[in-house]
Amino acid sequence: MPEPIQIWPDLLGSDDRGAYLVGAQCGKCGKLVLGHRGLCPLCWTEGAMAPAKIGRRGTVYSATRIHQAAAGFFVPFDAGYVDIEGGLRVFAHLGGSLAPGATVALEIGTIKTDKEGSARSGPIYRTAPGAKNST
Repeated sequence: MPEPIQIWPDLLGSDDRGAYLVGAQCGKCGKLVLGHRGLCPLCWTEGAMAPAKIGRRGTVYSATRIHQAAAGFFVPFDAGYVDIEGGLRVFAHLGGSLAPGATVALEIGTIKTDKEGSARSGPIYRTAPGAKNST
């Protein structure tokens, strides 16, 4: 079976420490953002944004179970907002029923299929190794 194609290849990566979200941090004011930026959205400095690997771990802020979704998504699935470093909050798939306050770690996993039936991968936050989360 071929490797799933990433839904957001410019926002996801992995290295020897595992999966991460692609971010950027301003070298002048320290502002952290999701994705690539040429201009800092806080201090407006051009060219000060350096690549940053973010979102490896986080805390569930809110969660819900999705019973109806766009074509190709496996239903039901859990999704929610996850607080990550730098005051950022991202919306992502959750690996199972996780309560607010749960400590989670990012993985890249299959979340849907396209029209041709090919697997598509994206960010999934699951219970972090060693975390004692309640559901």
